[in-house]
Amino acid sequence: MQYIRGVLLTFTGSLTRNYVEPDYLLRLLSGCSDYKLKLFTTGSAVTNIYKYPKAYVILNDWISKSELVLELETANVLVNIAEVSGRNVSSKIFSYMLVGKPILHIYYADDDVNLQYLRKYSLALCIKADDMRLNENCTMLAKWCVFVKNRNSDILKLNKEFEKCSAAHIAKEIQCRF
Repeated sequence: MQYIRGVLLTFTGSLTRNYVEPDYLLRLLSGCSDYKLKLFTTGSAVTNIYKYPKAYVILNDWISKSELVLELETANVLVNIAEVSGRNVSSKIFSYMLVGKPILHIYYADDDVNLQYLRKYSLALCIKADDMRLNENCTMLAKWCVFVKNRNSDILKLNKEFEKCSAAHIAKEIQCRF
C-alpha cells in the first residue's frame, strides 16, 4: 500500500462508458491510502465509482462556477482522464493549468493528443492506463504526490510555454486570416 498522506485529488467532467472511463484511475488509487478523490461528475460510467471505498472517493453532482473555482483552488492535484481513443483535446487541461495546480493525466492511447501539452507543463504526471504496470504506476503516483502536494505553477512562465494557446495569439491569428 502506497501512502499519499492528505492529498486531495479533484476531477471535474463527464464520465461515459467506452469514452471517458474512471476505472483505471480508481484501480490506481486503490493501491494507495490517505487520500481523498472528489469527483464532480455525471454520466453512464458513474456507477463504476460505487465499487470503491467512500472513505476515499467522494462523488458529487455538478456545482456552480464559483463553487467549482473554490474546489479547484482547494485541491492539491487536479485529475484529467483522456477519452479512450486519445483523439480529442481535453479542454479542461488548460483551465487546470491556469489554476496552476499539479495535473494527473490518465490516458489510454499512445498518441493521446493531450500529451503534447501536458509534457510541457512542469507539474503534470501522465500515466498510461496499463494494468501490467499498475503497481509501478501506483508507486510513481505516490512519490509524485509527495513532491507536488503544495506546489503551484508560475502563470507568467505558463503564458510563455503556451503562447499559441493564449486569447491574444488566437485573436491575432483570426485577424491575419480575414
